[in-house]
Amino acid sequence: MTITKPRARAILACTLVMGVLTGTHAAAQGRARVGLIPFDVASVDGGTHQAATALAKLVRAQMITSRTMQPVLIDLPAGETLPLPEDRLAALAAEHNVALIVAGTVLDATTTHGSNRVSTGSLGRVAGIGNVGGSMRRTRAEVRLHVEMVNPEGSTIHAFEVQGDNTDVGIGADLWTTLGGFDVGDAGWDKSPMGKALREAAEKLVNEVRKNRR
Repeated sequence: MTITKPRARAILACTLVMGVLTGTHAAAQGRARVGLIPFDVASVDGGTHQAATALAKLVRAQMITSRTMQPVLIDLPAGETLPLPEDRLAALAAEHNVALIVAGTVLDATTTHGSNRVSTGSLGRVAGIGNVGGSMRRTRAEVRLHVEMVNPEGSTIHAFEVQGDNTDVGIGADLWTTLGGFDVGDAGWDKSPMGKALREAAEKLVNEVRKNRR
């Protein structure tokens, strides 16, 4: 049977596409599957179910960016509350076919505020606008997370803590945020001191998991 040039090109294109898909699948298969459950936020003010789930989603996004792990979001089983014991985490790991479960607890998530009066002083008078004053508001957010990595056999293979902090300053700006308002993808919240502190902590968490998964 004679193969025409258009048909040959079509066969070649299909072959290339299948090769790319196969390579992509193989790369994905080489990444460790890591289960993520909602964070335990019971010990901090403003801790909500939305914040607990949003933290897991933030860590998932960081894991995807790292390209070394395949994160899987796992909902908390109905009727169960955090923190889950090792045997339940192991059962979830086996059920969802993941190499390990990452269980996190928010130990601290606080914001502090301060403000100082600022003035144009003599510069303002020279410019002919008088003495103009304002409030320089400083907001500092600090986050501390405790994390446990549990495998399907029920062993905690690694436990650690990570911290994140951020300070923002603005003229007359109220930059205060709480953990309860946290929502991944909210541009305003992501740019807040607490949002930046959480992102820093999430990056450190993912790096620690990447180094200690086995």
